Amino acid sequence: TRCLSDWSSDVCSSDLGLMEIALPAFNGLTGKDLSIPLLEWQFLLMLAGLVVLVSILGGAYPALYLSGFQPARILKGENAVDGGGTRLRGLLVVLQFSVAIGLSVITLVVYQQTLFATGADLGFDRQHVLAVRNMGGAAFDDTRRALMEEVRRLPGVREVALSSDVPTDNSENNDYFTLMGSGDPGKVINYQSLGDRFLELYKVAPLAGRLFDPAFGTDLLRPAAQGEIAHGGALINEAAARLLGFQAPGEAVGRVLRTELIRDQVSEITIIGVIPDIRFRSLKYGIQPTIMFQDENQYRVLSIRFDGRDPAALLSQVQSLWRRMAGDRPFNAAFVEDMIAAQYNEERVQATVFATFSGLAILVACLGLYGLSGFAARRRTKEIGLRKVFGATVAQIVALLVWQFSRPVMIANLIAWPVAWWLLRGWLDGFEQRVELSPAYFVAAGVTALIIAWVTVAGHAAATAMAPPIKALRHE
Repeated sequence: TRCLSDWSSDVCSSDLGLMEIALPAFNGLTGKDLSIPLLEWQFLLMLAGLVVLVSILGGAYPALYLSGFQPARILKGENAVDGGGTRLRGLLVVLQFSVAIGLSVITLVVYQQTLFATGADLGFDRQHVLAVRNMGGAAFDDTRRALMEEVRRLPGVREVALSSDVPTDNSENNDYFTLMGSGDPGKVINYQSLGDRFLELYKVAPLAGRLFDPAFGTDLLRPAAQGEIAHGGALINEAAARLLGFQAPGEAVGRVLRTELIRDQVSEITIIGVIPDIRFRSLKYGIQPTIMFQDENQYRVLSIRFDGRDPAALLSQVQSLWRRMAGDRPFNAAFVEDMIAAQYNEERVQATVFATFSGLAILVACLGLYGLSGFAARRRTKEIGLRKVFGATVAQIVALLVWQFSRPVMIANLIAWPVAWWLLRGWLDGFEQRVELSPAYFVAAGVTALIIAWVTVAGHAAATAMAPPIKALRHE
């Protein structure tokens, strides 16, 4: 017992040392700030309990196994190993490969979904756009206009536009909108405020009607006098058009929506155009029915399209202008492409973590399979010698042993595939758009595990098969 306790303590100390070394890398990978609370009594108590548990589990199986040996068989030189131990070892190998194959499938699917999400067509051009936040507030109006004009004159800048939101904001600005003349009591619809040239900047074309144009002079929504109704123009997306009951985008143009958007004042906004269902939110969410209008009081973000030749230089120039003209406010800017990619950082971390643990699980499973194959080869030494005497080739013997250890991997596939499918089905349901859960992912993981198992076993099998038959026949 003391030996087992000392052994468990040594292993525990080694594991703590490895954890301390690996923890910074793990924190950097996952974005966590984990630490080992060595000075907390709760942790030390759990650690002591773990040492006791490992000691019991580590010593129980060898003790029970050895106590089951029959002295008479051992003294006669017979093999004292029964089939129960072999079945247990085989079961452990199956479970290890089940975990490894399941993690491999999950890694493949999570990685493919991340690639799909970051590369999906969102309905707008996200490349070479810098978004500068923190531009809201009535007191910032004059500075905002001046800053916007200074940015417009920077080298490489092609277009600038203001808005209340920017792609990836996942905003939930909802209000009641009533379609005049429809008899409908109203619909709750998301809304955004977009400045001139915003949709042109993101290269979004209308399906019907037109986009906002200051030349008309009627698009901007301004507060009206007390007791009067405010007027302005609005754009809606396809989802909003369907929600409002229009069969075709052109049917919505010219219709009027009534709402209370500005200081609880009644406003009537005329639909001037319908745009496609662009995805300003993560693929985890569905398309929102959205109404877009122009309200200067809600502008908080400046989008800047540039030629893409030197993004770092542009960011530095914009930051210099900000410090000079709006130094009392924090500078908050990012490239839209990076912001969209950052929406899926969690999935990228998950894929990396799953890949790491999948590799470790395969390594542990291969170690178990390697030991089991060596044990089996030793037990079948005389059989292999007899097969060679009767004309079996090395390749045939290797194939025989390799096939024997292919079965646990195949059984592991039958266990891992349904479990992985069930877990992935629930995870993918969290995305409104997702990759297909193809059988190719499962087959690829299963075949890879099988090949790794073959390589692991082949060494022992070949060494045993190439041994001279005379030595095998003398083997006791």
